[in-house]
Amino acid sequence: EVASKVAKLNQKDYDNPLFASDFSEALGDVWIVDNENASPAEDDNWVIGTDVPNGPFAIAGINSLTAENGFAMFDSDGYCVNYSFPYPSQNAWIQTAEAVDLSASQDVSVQFATYYRNFQGQCFFEFSEDGNVWNSTELFTDVAVNSATDNAELFTFFVDGLSGVDQAFFRFRYVGACDYAWMIDDFKIAATPEFDIRMTDAWYDEYILLGGEDDDIVDYYDNLEYSQYIQDNV
Repeated sequence: EVASKVAKLNQKDYDNPLFASDFSEALGDVWIVDNENASPAEDDNWVIGTDVPNGPFAIAGINSLTAENGFAMFDSDGYCVNYSFPYPSQNAWIQTAEAVDLSASQDVSVQFATYYRNFQGQCFFEFSEDGNVWNSTELFTDVAVNSATDNAELFTFFVDGLSGVDQAFFRFRYVGACDYAWMIDDFKIAATPEFDIRMTDAWYDEYILLGGEDDDIVDYYDNLEYSQYIQDNV
């Protein structure tokens, strides 16, 4: 697996996505599920539907735009009512059943609504060109223990390595043991939209260093109007 870093881009909706799913489909039509666990956690799988988390530490259902017609959920806490300490590891994924053709697309990004509360799990977005070797991006690395994303938070990020790929599979994977829950809805793949704001030029005052590098004696020439510095940044 090759890890990459998530970078949030402008949260602009995609009008003409290359692929979209609001998880209203029956499991198996567009999405398939599986896990990499041995017994007794081998039946801990993602589900698609409208049922909300129901474990002893259940969080609310996702507040996405199309939650009423279904969403994807891994209820880690709910599954753990079947186990006693030490809890078995959970390693489960939900994956597109068919590959998506991206051969005519450059700078591909993904977007999805999500709600996740963290305890001791890890969440990943992954893609593959053959369904066997997966490239992985860890999500929610800034969500502290017992904290959560917004409900629902809209994630949009560029995925390095997807540009011009002939066939690509996508999946979401949870790894952990007796966490809270993770829900996903309104998944889209699209060419990265144009930025709403673009910096095309910049102006700044010229300055010269009068002393040595350790003296920090700076004099300014007023070169262009209407510019400011934070002194520490000089």
